[in-house]
Amino acid sequence: MSVMLLAVCMGVYYWFCRLRFGYTFSSMLLQPVVIGVFVGLLTGNMSDAMKIGAGLQLVYLGVTSTPGGNVPSDPALAGCIAIPLGVMAGMTPEVAIALAIPFGVLGVFVDQLRRSTNAIWVHMADRYAEKADVKGIMRAAFLY
Repeated sequence: MSVMLLAVCMGVYYWFCRLRFGYTFSSMLLQPVVIGVFVGLLTGNMSDAMKIGAGLQLVYLGVTSTPGGNVPSDPALAGCIAIPLGVMAGMTPEVAIALAIPFGVLGVFVDQLRRSTNAIWVHMADRYAEKADVKGIMRAAFLY
């Protein structure tokens, strides 16, 4: 598999997992060990992907959300970037895990940016609600 196709697949995987359809599988799919299985299936190198994913899972094992849903690091983004890079570059699990930590911290900043910009759609839904436009509210809540 080419690096570009793998990057697109991982981007789609991260996007799909962050949609948070209900409270069932989305939190499971965001775990590094599950990401390792996905990367192993895509690359054909399951053993290296699982070594990196399992090691990264140990790093993020105790990460819990604080009140308000904020986490100190994003294990999903760390896994979606570091596991494929580690497998494709032939890195040892230790090097790939060390590479993952800064991406996990960067993921928190991206999440805060996403949450801040989503306030635009809430105000848009308020304007639709004043006009009693149910379809507009639904578009603002789900599509935009």
